[in-house]
Amino acid sequence: MEIDFGCYLSEDERKQIVADTFRQMCADTFKKDSERIFSNAAYQVVFKIVDDQFEGNVSNIIADKAVLLINDLSPYSVFRSNDYWNKQSPAHEALNEAIKENKQAVIDRVAQIITEFDDYQLRETILDTANEFIYDQLFKRDKK
Repeated sequence: MEIDFGCYLSEDERKQIVADTFRQMCADTFKKDSERIFSNAAYQVVFKIVDDQFEGNVSNIIADKAVLLINDLSPYSVFRSNDYWNKQSPAHEALNEAIKENKQAVIDRVAQIITEFDDYQLRETILDTANEFIYDQLFKRDKK
């Protein structure tokens, strides 16, 4: 069944309905998400101020600053693992892949390090490993 709204509503009435519906949708969205809307608007204002302040040279300044930041990166920031706040870095993924590809070399190096442990280091390492294992078993923490 098809309804010909043209028989019941004039062109102006249809336009008014569309306009009213659009206004209501905008008002509903604003009520639900006004903080994000204002935040996004503020970013646009800040971007314009920054661009005006540096006379359109912001891209070069940011590129230069990025190089300085990259040179000062710590192993933690380069090799960050996947957690609640960050996704795993590409460098961490490459590190994991390199470890897999060199598994035997890693095993050999770990064995060498263990043979170089003194009694205290060995006892502490075993205790830490046992504690972690017990915690994982008690609280069913998944290993990733």
